[in-house]
Amino acid sequence: MNKNKISNFADSTTSPLPHHSILLILTSAVLLGLTRLSVKLDMLSFVAFIPLFYYFTKQHNNKKRFLHGILFSSVYLLISIHWISIVTMGGFIGILVLFGAIFGGIFCLMNLLKPNTSRYWIYNPLFFICIWLSFEFLTNFTEFSYPWFCIAYGLKNSLPFLQILDIGGMTLVGLFILLINYLFYKGITDNFNRRYFYMSFSFLIIWFVFGNLRIMQINNMAQVQDFKISMIQGSIRQELKFEDTMLDSTFVIYEELSRQAVKKDNPNLIIFPESALPTYLYIWRENYYRLMTLVLELNKPIFTGFLDAEEGVKHSGQLSPFLYYNAANLFTPDTHTFQRYYKNILVPFGERFPFLHYIPILWKADFGQANFERGESSVIYNIMSNNKNYKFAPLICFEIAFPYYLRKNDKEHKIDFWVNITNDAWFEKSIGTHQHAVMASFRTIETRTPVFRTANTGYTFYTTPDGKIQQMTDLFDTTFVTGNLSTYNKTTIFVKYGYLLPYIFILGTIYLLIMTRRKL
Repeated sequence: MNKNKISNFADSTTSPLPHHSILLILTSAVLLGLTRLSVKLDMLSFVAFIPLFYYFTKQHNNKKRFLHGILFSSVYLLISIHWISIVTMGGFIGILVLFGAIFGGIFCLMNLLKPNTSRYWIYNPLFFICIWLSFEFLTNFTEFSYPWFCIAYGLKNSLPFLQILDIGGMTLVGLFILLINYLFYKGITDNFNRRYFYMSFSFLIIWFVFGNLRIMQINNMAQVQDFKISMIQGSIRQELKFEDTMLDSTFVIYEELSRQAVKKDNPNLIIFPESALPTYLYIWRENYYRLMTLVLELNKPIFTGFLDAEEGVKHSGQLSPFLYYNAANLFTPDTHTFQRYYKNILVPFGERFPFLHYIPILWKADFGQANFERGESSVIYNIMSNNKNYKFAPLICFEIAFPYYLRKNDKEHKIDFWVNITNDAWFEKSIGTHQHAVMASFRTIETRTPVFRTANTGYTFYTTPDGKIQQMTDLFDTTFVTGNLSTYNKTTIFVKYGYLLPYIFILGTIYLLIMTRRKL
């Protein structure tokens, strides 16, 4: 590129377009938001970032970058996760503020690149890709962990495109989405250069064909086991769930559905949802004995969620002399006592207020949160059937959203299946229920380990190793689903090395930040 072309490029990238910038931001935010709805608009993922690429190229040194980031975040979140306001308006406002600041920071970081070099056209999109994918990865951690924003979830209805999850996880799918967006952007801005469009469509076709071939390969290698699991959907509405007068009715519903499942399908395991029995099962012993009476009657193991507590003061400023847990356990006819599983990853603001152990005065803050204690370890359960041992790990509600948590468990224990129990009654019939449910497909493909998902009000279903959802129930149906376990015995690349790719983009972000100090 000669000096005149460099000069012309620099002039074009710094020309102010104030009347266009808001429209560009809004367009990308709306398109991205639409990909997260239940309607099949997956293909918008491949063009949603084109306005943002244009904005970051043409709007350099815009002093309103931080405000533009807040605008982008707010519109995107209002479309995609407005349902949180149904659960907690305070939590929703907190998320708007938190991620508004984060996206504002991302937009400001993009201002650090100077459009005064022939390499700017390479570094600008590369910097954005590195920052975005690093951001997605980092949302898995800290007190505010909330990995709901991964753009890969926009392809929820496109199973062939998701098959690369077992190679590079959400980061690899996100990278491919961003690269295709950039190729389309280059084709449009380079006088509709057909070369870039050919590259884009070729990329998509190869990706799609590979995914379909991979699905056929997985299905040929998967083994259907002689092991049945029944999932019970009691559909107890949230406003009634914890009423004392509903406890007996709740037991009756789960007892009757379990009897029906055993009579019809004779399962090897029965699963109840998160906090299906809304009582402190190990404290109010009559409820424990009632559950065990059902287990002995059916002669079947039952895995269920419940509340648990132990006496003790662990934190400075703690108001109650008890520690509370969102718990689950396996109850078997031989009355073997298993280690109780306590939910490891709690919903920020909903299940625990962040930074309680650092700022004791926050214990006095009351936004309706539960302030549960975190479990300190995972628990692996074993069930013998037909002289074969099957291992499963529990995931309570929100934990299904954390691929690296599942990856660690699968790598250490080689799980046969995941049991995801949840109480989605909080979400009513909002899009949040759908967004939460489809995550099971993603986690299945990453580990090639099926998920048996039991939800209080739905959706209840199970997956096969290719990630396909089987026998999904309708919302608020009082019913049960029984499915055969299907296993795939090879350890995926993601499980072996899944942590590497995100760190490459984090290091890439750091490298490009250093390069900005040296003016590229």
